[in-house]
Amino acid sequence: MEIISKVPLQFQDSMYANILLSGGTAQMKGFKERFEHEMIKALPKTTSFNVSFANADIQNSDYPNLTLAAFRGATILSKNTNFLKLLTKKDEYSPEQFRRNQMIRTSKRIKNAALLLSS
Repeated sequence: MEIISKVPLQFQDSMYANILLSGGTAQMKGFKERFEHEMIKALPKTTSFNVSFANADIQNSDYPNLTLAAFRGATILSKNTNFLKLLTKKDEYSPEQFRRNQMIRTSKRIKNAALLLSS
């Protein structure tokens, strides 16, 4: 929710409506239900959301597709022409540079994420 709150307002409803669970942790029994319960407690009552597994046909069980879903999504994202704009360069990563440029980088990334969502 912290990340979604940093996205431009016009995209927030869309992001809450498309929460995808993936990876090994999502395979734990009851994880989706617990996640939904925590979302209900944390969000205002007027905010609707949808939580699903990365593959719609997958139920909460031991499916290898769920484990690889994040990797597949990253592969698709990396092919997007705006992907390089989201990366952090090595010289931007030092603690001093990070503190100095944190606000600038954050605002640039939010704008670049908006470009990805609109393309």
